[in-house]
Amino acid sequence: MIRGFRFGVHTHEPHFEPMHVHVTGKGGRAKFWLRPVRIRSSTYNRSVTRDIERIVRRREVVFVRMWERIHGDH
Repeated sequence: MIRGFRFGVHTHEPHFEPMHVHVTGKGGRAKFWLRPVRIRSSTYNRSVTRDIERIVRRREVVFVRMWERIHGDH
């Protein structure tokens, strides 16, 4: 949990989707593609989405490793 948001990689993902991380918490949810980091979808307002994007950018390497541990090198 980071600043009230939970970040995670789901184990049952379609193999055709690019590497990404899911975000939940504070009444919303979002999905960010990784490498390069970009928003895929979000129910948060623009300001909160930008804040989350900053977190994802700062921790991109950690999220990529999580993805690779679950799904392999994608």
